[in-house]
This record gives sequence, structure tokens and C-alpha cells, in this order.
Amino acid sequence: MKFFYIDFTLSVPTPQQKYHGGGNYTKNIVLNLIGKKEKENKFILIFPNGFKPKSDVDKEIINSKSFDIIYADSIVDVEYKTPAVLFIPLFFGFRCYKNVVILKNKYSLLKIYATIHDLRNFDYHGDKFEKYYNDFHLKEFIKKKLKRLFLLSVGKFYAKKAFLLLDKIFTVSNYSMQQILSFCPEVNIQLYYQSIIFREPPIKEDNFKEDFLLFVSGNRPDKNLLRTLIAYQSYCNNYHPNVKLYITGIEEKLLEKFSRCKNFDYNKIRNNIKILNYVSDSQLILLYKKCRYLIYTSQSEGFGLPLLEAAIYGGKTAIASNRTSIPEVLGSSVFYVSPNSIKSIYSGFVFFHKATNLEDYTKRITNSIENINEKMYYNLNAFFNDFFN
Repeated sequence: MKFFYIDFTLSVPTPQQKYHGGGNYTKNIVLNLIGKKEKENKFILIFPNGFKPKSDVDKEIINSKSFDIIYADSIVDVEYKTPAVLFIPLFFGFRCYKNVVILKNKYSLLKIYATIHDLRNFDYHGDKFEKYYNDFHLKEFIKKKLKRLFLLSVGKFYAKKAFLLLDKIFTVSNYSMQQILSFCPEVNIQLYYQSIIFREPPIKEDNFKEDFLLFVSGNRPDKNLLRTLIAYQSYCNNYHPNVKLYITGIEEKLLEKFSRCKNFDYNKIRNNIKILNYVSDSQLILLYKKCRYLIYTSQSEGFGLPLLEAAIYGGKTAIASNRTSIPEVLGSSVFYVSPNSIKSIYSGFVFFHKATNLEDYTKRITNSIENINEKMYYNLNAFFNDFFN
């Protein structure tokens, strides 16, 4: 019998980040392992110590008879039965790179597979609006700069070392694959686009009676919420729309911080904005179903899962960034803007203000759903063929 260990330590919600696309990638992979080659393989999931499942999906995974569950502070604390495979579906950060080096030195018969979603930690160089996301403290500023210098020196060294030790590397977009090959040309890497295969959770009847636009996970600077809000404010001023803007993943204090930016006045559009903070899987799907369209103006992504979710669950198009991996997700079915240009983002709002434009792009989504599903099915099967062989 072959043992497959799957690392969940970086894929579960944390107080700092309750939702991320990488975590959903892990869940999709694991849910689709149920019933696959269980007679000849043993699947063991590694969760962080103290983790308690809250979402229906997390509970389903932990309660499934298809998996053994173990808890550990780190993947290096686990005693592996070899020969075995350790799969790290969310591979990033200095500690992760160092752990691979440690494990390869300790276990000669342990193969390690990993999915690298992007190299944002090395490629993202900050943004002039980033200062509005935090309260300025000189000590924290210096600490952040030193951490950045460490990552770009020691972190890059360990990353290359770890990449070359990995037995298989997967990624989720052509953009990310080119990033990785540019950073470390010697690696063997395979591309399998991200999929949404897990079952849609039960949806309770909603009370969303108003028309709204949707912006998801706006907590990080690279998600580009502030520029989008400045563009939305201009849209409200010039077109006086009744449409509201719903934002997930943030608290109101972030928008209060944004008011330090001279181009943004939160008080002027306060009544137009609904802050939802963290939402469950079922709530998020309901938002996709009920929104007019999605706004996804991120500056850097390894894939762009919300675009896929909005299309599959809600049949909705989007204003989307024209950068990094994002154009690979839905092609010509969304309206692209430059994420660094407020004027360009504003043009997206104006474009979809015209009903015929929104209707046209929504039809493009509807007409592409079958192809999207076929592509997801193909990529998932191709991934598992590679995974088990």
C-alpha cells in the first residue's frame, strides 16, 4: 500500500485570512480524492494543531472515512511511513521551503509534490497606495523592510533549493508557470488549471432585494480595493446609480483608513457600501447569484478563482484586471481594465452601466459555461493521472 500525505497546514482559515483561493484549491483536490484508488492507497491529511472545522466543506473532509487525520504544528513534525508521497498543495514562504530541505535530508524514500500558485512574494514590489492599508509605525515599517530584504536574499536561495528537491511541481496558470521557469529554469513543472468541482452547499432563501455589485476579499493591498473605490466614487458622482457595492473580507475600519487618501471620501459613498467581512461558502455563492457583476481588479494573481466561481455559480461576468494570470480564466467573457489606472477601472463601471453591454457579456458567460466545465473536468483528470503515476 502506498501512503499519500496531504498538507493542510497552510490551507485552513486563520484569524488573519479566513478565505483564500489557495485553500479552496486544496479542498477541491481532496474532495475529489474520495473514492479514487482507495484500495491500493492510504490518504492521510495533516491539519494544524488546534484546528476546528467550521465550514460544511471542512467538516465533510474531516469526517470522511476516505482519510486518516493527523494534527501537527508543522509537516516536519510528522513521522512518515515510507515509501510515501507528501503533497503540499499550497507551497509558498520561507518556512515551507526550509521544511522541504529538512524532510528530504531525513527521508530518502519520501517523494514530495507541490503546487506553486505564484511567486508573488518575490515579484510584488509594493504600491504607492499600500500605506493607506495600515497605520504607520516606524518600528513596523523597518521590520517590514528587513523582512522583505531577507525574503529576497535568503528566501530566494532556499526557494530554488527546495524547487529542485521537489519530485513533481504543479501550477495553475501559464502566467505562473512562466514565472517559475524564469526563476528556476531547471525544474520540471506541469500546468493544470484550477477547477471548481466540490458540491454546491445548500442555499437558504436570501433577503438581497437590492441591486448590487460585488468585490471579494479586499483586505490585501494587491487586491486593489482603494483604486476601485475611487473609481466607484466617481461613477456614483457622475451617473448617480442606485446600485450598491458589497465588499467581502474587510472591516469598516479599513475604509476609514482609506479616507486619509485625498482622492477618496468614504462619507460620500458610505450609504452605497455594504461591508460583509467574512462570508461562508454558501453565502458567497448566494452573492455570486444575486450580484449584477463581479469586480476583480487585483494587481497580481496566480489564477483568479473568484472569476470562475462567479461564472459557474452565478452566471455573472466581471470587470477584471488585464494583468498576470487573470485573462486566462474566462478569456473574452469579461471586460478588462488596467488595475493601476483609476481612469481605466472607472471606464469599466461606465461600460457596464449601459445595459446592452452588460447583457452582451453576461451572454458570453452563459455561452461559455459548457466549455468551462469541460476544461475543468479535463484538467482535474489530467492532474490525477499525473499525481498517481
